[in-house]
Amino acid sequence: MDSNVSREETPPNNSVSGAPSAQPAAPTWDPLKAAHDGALAAPVGTNADASQPVVPASRARLPLEHERDLGDGEAKLHEVSLQVETSLARLSASLGIPPLAIATAAWIALCTRIRSSEMEADIDVLLPGDGALSGATLAAQADETRPFSELAENVVQALEEGSLNLAKSAAFVIDGRSLGGRGDAGPGVIARLVMTDVAPLLELDATRFVPDTARSLADSFAALVEHAANAPTTPLRQLAILSEAERERLLRRLDATSMEIAPTCFHYLFEDQAQRTPNRPALAFKGQMLSYAVLNARANRLARFLVDAGASGRCVALLVERSAEMIIGLLGILKAGSAYVPLLPDVPPARLAHQLREAAAPIVLSQSKLASIVPEDAGVRVVSLDGDWHAIERFDDTDPERSTKPEDIAYVIYTSGSTGNPKGVAVRHDNLVNYTGFLATKLGLKIGRDGEALSFATVSTLAADLGNTSIFPCLASGGCLHVIDHATSLDGHAFAAYAENFPIDVLKITPSHLAALMAFEGGERALPRRFLVTGGEASTWPLRERVREKQGLTWFNHYGPTETTIGSLTYDIDEFDRHWSPTIPIGRPIANTRTYVLDEQRRLLPEGVVGELHIGGRGVTAGYLNQPDMTAERFLADPFSSEPGARMYRTGDRVRLLPSGAIEFLGRVDHQVKIRGYRIELGEIEAALRRHPDVRQTIVVAREDRPGDLRIVAYVVGARPQVDTSVLRAALAAELPPFMLPSAFVVLDVLPLTANGKVDRKKLPAPSDGDPEPQAAAPAPSSDEVEEQIATIWKDVLGIKRIGRTDEFFRIGGDSLKALYVLARIERDIGRRLTHGDFLMEPTVKGLAAALRREARGRSFASIVPLQTKGTKPPLFCIHGGGGHVYYYRDLARRLGLDQPFYGLQGRHADGRLSRQTRVEDMAEYYLEEIKEIAPEGPYYLSGASFGGKVAFEMAQILHRRGERAALVAMFDTWGPGYPNYRVPKSVQAAGWLYRRVEHHLGSVLMLDADQRGPYLREKAIKTRDEIRDILNLNVSRLARKNPFRSERGGADAGSVGGAPNGKSNGSMPEVDEGFIAIASRAYRPSYYPGKVILFRSRQQPIGVAYDRTLGWGGLAADLEIHDVVGLHAAVVAEPRVKFLVDEFLPCLTAAQAEHHGE
Repeated sequence: MDSNVSREETPPNNSVSGAPSAQPAAPTWDPLKAAHDGALAAPVGTNADASQPVVPASRARLPLEHERDLGDGEAKLHEVSLQVETSLARLSASLGIPPLAIATAAWIALCTRIRSSEMEADIDVLLPGDGALSGATLAAQADETRPFSELAENVVQALEEGSLNLAKSAAFVIDGRSLGGRGDAGPGVIARLVMTDVAPLLELDATRFVPDTARSLADSFAALVEHAANAPTTPLRQLAILSEAERERLLRRLDATSMEIAPTCFHYLFEDQAQRTPNRPALAFKGQMLSYAVLNARANRLARFLVDAGASGRCVALLVERSAEMIIGLLGILKAGSAYVPLLPDVPPARLAHQLREAAAPIVLSQSKLASIVPEDAGVRVVSLDGDWHAIERFDDTDPERSTKPEDIAYVIYTSGSTGNPKGVAVRHDNLVNYTGFLATKLGLKIGRDGEALSFATVSTLAADLGNTSIFPCLASGGCLHVIDHATSLDGHAFAAYAENFPIDVLKITPSHLAALMAFEGGERALPRRFLVTGGEASTWPLRERVREKQGLTWFNHYGPTETTIGSLTYDIDEFDRHWSPTIPIGRPIANTRTYVLDEQRRLLPEGVVGELHIGGRGVTAGYLNQPDMTAERFLADPFSSEPGARMYRTGDRVRLLPSGAIEFLGRVDHQVKIRGYRIELGEIEAALRRHPDVRQTIVVAREDRPGDLRIVAYVVGARPQVDTSVLRAALAAELPPFMLPSAFVVLDVLPLTANGKVDRKKLPAPSDGDPEPQAAAPAPSSDEVEEQIATIWKDVLGIKRIGRTDEFFRIGGDSLKALYVLARIERDIGRRLTHGDFLMEPTVKGLAAALRREARGRSFASIVPLQTKGTKPPLFCIHGGGGHVYYYRDLARRLGLDQPFYGLQGRHADGRLSRQTRVEDMAEYYLEEIKEIAPEGPYYLSGASFGGKVAFEMAQILHRRGERAALVAMFDTWGPGYPNYRVPKSVQAAGWLYRRVEHHLGSVLMLDADQRGPYLREKAIKTRDEIRDILNLNVSRLARKNPFRSERGGADAGSVGGAPNGKSNGSMPEVDEGFIAIASRAYRPSYYPGKVILFRSRQQPIGVAYDRTLGWGGLAADLEIHDVVGLHAAVVAEPRVKFLVDEFLPCLTAAQAEHHGE
């Protein structure tokens, strides 16, 4: 029979059976019975003498994505001849064993070699007669270290003990997926070896296997038998299952990815692009837009600063939030000839110190609010890219000399390490340029010449390389990179609104993040216009169904460990592989990349066979920074490459090659997991737990008890009778970043073990009652309907049966993406909309219910604006100035650092209307009511600029009358009663005001970056021109109304910062009798306060005013402390002068918090 023939035949009786009439009768198989019974049942049929039925051999069904009912139609078979007669005869003669026994042993050996790890006991061989070889029996017999000849003898013994006829046929029930079958094949697939008078036949269900897979399986069988015939004592694991012809075919496929990408450095590509398109938008962040020329100039100044500081050729740490500074820092470091090391701001200090020591970074580039995070004993210089820019901007802005080589290190990214410490992956420029060139080509972009420009969005941290997919191809091809801030990326409506206002062409995102954004009403608005790239975790076909509704959108999946540079495989989403893979495949290799599916002996495996993925080519990085032993363990010599010194990376990922040529991800060979794009070594968590004195034994696993909800669970055996899991959580939080903390802790008396003494992970119990970590003394939800609705949503999202009304969401298994699902469900089920900021204010059932009640009253925090919600310190509340808004406090909030919660109180409702309160006393009462929703008990820390200081003063009075405490009352250049008292005519007042304005703006110019000075001066010149014209026309009355120094006495509080968002006057402040704030300010008569007040007094007071160091507050407080600061009136709280205020204010705030700690 022709060995290349694969034919389909319709057997009788609706069975996957029906051997040709010339052959002995084969057992029949009813696929519907297996599907309905929930277990594998043996075929029902007869052998040659029709007297010995085939005996069932059952095992548990595998979980399937969906069931496939074959129905009542006719089933079809692939029949493939096995040209192994000669080899079987040789083996039979040399071992003295019948051919059927030899074939049976060979089939067992093949199944043993190609099964997936979770199928170790799930191979059943069904034989004619009254017996069967079960999976457990075969697992013992098919020890891969034993020689083939011994396995054959064991099979003979088993057959003889069953008094079976050895001359006929045998059926083998296997799992289709383990042999290259469809992903939804599941149990019940039959592969039958039939011994005939002509030649052995392999029969497979044609509805589950394509012809190429059947042929590949037959070739593997033939290769194994041939090898065994030549060397019968070869151990099973060393038997070849890949024919030489198939091996050559696979190797030829590897060469198909060749692409010409010239070796260079990324920042050279960026510089060339900036030269071609200097005025094109390059970077967008929170309304700020930088052109290629401006971005390049800033990066050049930073590069020259770093070179001058001695950092060239070394690692430079980058500790920043997603911001414009993030990209400026990245480019500046590369241009300096250094390697950037991105660090997470929320990691424990000890972990941060370890990374800085290992990288030997002399400098940390950061932001003012994050600078304090760097451990003082790290021995590094901290440079703030916002606060210290005045020292950077004095350097030249031209491109530095091009001295970096393609083989130099571009960046080092730290990933979780199984030894207990993170490991740094060193990525070369050549690796990065190869990836950048490939992705640009895939998106139809041109590097090095003019072409189409796309807008890219990055929503990921720089400390993981997920977002690099957007950053580098964008800036090398002339696109505009939109850096999406953390809060916007975690708010479905805010992100969709941003995408509508600033259309995004290319978005790289994790599937779980995308699914969470799309859970909101109208969530499809978050999708990009042209290209969607997913990666960091497995993508699913149901998500594809939602995405495919977007017209004109191309979606491709992306895979690649950091060790092989961002992404090594891509997969264009289509329907072809859906029936072969339950998850979207990880794809095919990118340009100049080679992928190998290898067995434990590092031999190529055929199509459909599960093995470990190894990756070679230009993406393979330099290895782990300062860890040569670990590098040698994972970065191996590439035996399949002809390039001298070529290496391949051993990924640890279990995969198989699909019939289409794409690769399917099946899991890990170790215990590494990826959750929300972060790679986590569970061994690192275990190592941290083992160091705790309360832990005797521990095992950490990733459980997916509900589809799509992968979470980390820690199992511990205590060293003492009672183990407090909250203590263990706190100990881990001091060593590990938040994304590595277990969602649940389970305390056990003993860990379950297998027969050989290893931890039996399959027997580890799920967290009790689905409750990952009940919090001590947490009251159950009340009968309040809103709270019960929220608690129900939490139970559904978290998979928890018990929820306390004060349980903190992020301590009972919640994370930022689950919070998105909660918000979407609240909107859908309750009909009210909350923001991520609402969630962070008080992430409890009680807190969210309170937020919903406020929203129902039409004022979802009408006044409170969270400017910084992180941190463990008591919150600081800052009341608005005359403009009614709190935008200008953002700089102050940022400068005070991530550990200081900061809330502004605005004079506007949520719908933007003015509150219209015309009494300071009413405002103070109202704002205290709002504050108590966040901090029900004091002491309270109150502050305000200009008019806001008056409200803060009155709030302290109210608290005092109630018997409560204001631990801090701070006023930023707030004028009291009778101040300012002018002693000059109005014309001189106006001229003096103009002088102060010019003085202020000239000082600001000197503090601004060079590229910011021109636009700033042009804007101010236009306003100054108009004002000078007014003076020349003696239109003093108009100027008097615009004079900000009159605001405290009778005009609106229109300071240069307080008057409008972003520190700019809106040029049309209201008339004196039109401003409700002006009315309130003029009418306010403060009474004596028997406590301490701190006044931060601007040194630039109005010209012609009677001197009063207290600004009118003398005698109104028992203790008035005064600090002089730089800045024009309310501008003391805004850049670039806010740093001078913080120098004075932060020690006062810290002292007050220390004095009242624990009250």
